[in-house]
Amino acid sequence: MTTVPTFVTFFADFADDAVFNAAGDVERPGGNAIAAALCHQLAEEGVPVFPPVQHSFYGWAFATKPKGALGFVLQYVDPWLLICENQGGVAPDEFIAMVHATHRALVSDPRFSSVQWFTRTEFDKGAQGANEPV
Repeated sequence: MTTVPTFVTFFADFADDAVFNAAGDVERPGGNAIAAALCHQLAEEGVPVFPPVQHSFYGWAFATKPKGALGFVLQYVDPWLLICENQGGVAPDEFIAMVHATHRALVSDPRFSSVQWFTRTEFDKGAQGANEPV
C-alpha cells in the first residue's frame, strides 16, 4: 500500500496578516487569510470545514465537519506548509478523496502556486515533492 502524501507546500499571494506586539513577538501568526481561503475552497469542493483557529504561536488549524474527521495545520516554513491529518474518523478511500479535494482547492485558486506534495518522510528528508498527491 502506498503512503498517501499529507504534507503540501505552496506559495500564496496574500497580504501578510501577522500581528506583532510592541516587543516584536508574534501575537497572531500570518496565514489567517490563507487558511480562510482554503476553508472556502474546500467547501466549494464539497468538503465542509470549521473556520480556522490559531494553532499555538505559529499557525492556523481547521477541521472538516463532522468534527475530528480530518484536521489541517497551516504554517509558514518558506513556502507555506499545510499538513492534512486523518484524525481517525475517515476511511482510507475517503481520506484519499479529501486529499485530492485539498489539491483541487489549492490549484483552482490562482493565488496559490508551486503546489508540491510530500509524505512526512519525504518532507523531513528534503526530497523533491510531487505535483499531485497520488
